[in-house]
Amino acid sequence: MSINLYLKACREVFSKSGVSSLQTENIDLYQTPTKVTDSILSYPSFEEQLNAYCSWVDEIEVDSNENFDWVEIYDSAIRSKEFYIEEKCSEFSDEQIIVKVVIKGEPEFEEILTINSNVPYHSKFGEHIGYCLIAPKPHSQIIFEKVQKLRQEKYKFEFYAM
Repeated sequence: MSINLYLKACREVFSKSGVSSLQTENIDLYQTPTKVTDSILSYPSFEEQLNAYCSWVDEIEVDSNENFDWVEIYDSAIRSKEFYIEEKCSEFSDEQIIVKVVIKGEPEFEEILTINSNVPYHSKFGEHIGYCLIAPKPHSQIIFEKVQKLRQEKYKFEFYAM
C-alpha cells in the first residue's frame, strides 16, 4: 500500500458576528507512489513541492490523441484562428483546451470533413467553416490554475501524506 500525496487549501473566515471558522478546499491529485510522495515532501517550501509534483505529473502523463475531439465551428463569416480559439475556449470546461483550429479552405479541413461526414453544412449558428481540436488540459496546468485562484481568495496551502 502506497502513501499518497494530498493537497489542501485553508483559510480563516468570519461570520457577521465575528465568529471565525476554518474553510478548507481539497485539491484532487494523482495517486503518487510512496517514494514520489516522500521526495516531494522533502522540499522545504510549498512552491518547490508544487513544482516537484507538477514535474512528476508531466513526466507520467501520456499525450494521447484518443482523448482529443474535433468540434465543428459554425459562423456567418470566416474569422482568424485566434478569434475561434478565444471564442470557443469559453464553451468548454476548465479542464479542456483548444489545441488547433482548422478553417475551410485548408487541406486538413477536407480530411476532417471526410472523417466526420455527418456534419451539416449549415446550422442555426451559420455555415460550417471549420473545426477546433479539443483536448484535456495537462493535469499540472489544472493544479497551477486552481492554486492561483485559491491564492487570490487568501487560501494557504499544505501538501501532506496519508
